[in-house]
Amino acid sequence: MSLNEDLLCRAFAEKIRRSAEFLAWVLNRTKFSEHRLSARLLYEEQVRSRPSVLPENWWRHWWCKIPGSGKEGETDIFLVFEVHETKKRFALHIENKKDSEFLD
Repeated sequence: MSLNEDLLCRAFAEKIRRSAEFLAWVLNRTKFSEHRLSARLLYEEQVRSRPSVLPENWWRHWWCKIPGSGKEGETDIFLVFEVHETKKRFALHIENKKDSEFLD
């Protein structure tokens, strides 16, 4: 059975949502690593912000403005977090490049 991009993205997003250990592991590999233990995924807020999208697709295909370019682009996985202590928010935009040679 071949896994398609949406299935891989869904598995990744749901693992982030359900596993604090995986969330910390992912955040530890970003510029937000200092928040790996205190950031909370804003899952419910993401679901509510797009009522026309099925709740199980809360992570999927968000359109975002690209800073400095004025252009917009779609991202495979969009995750919004809030830091408990400061209430500041940040987001991760994740692209799935399953069949790409982008990274060796």
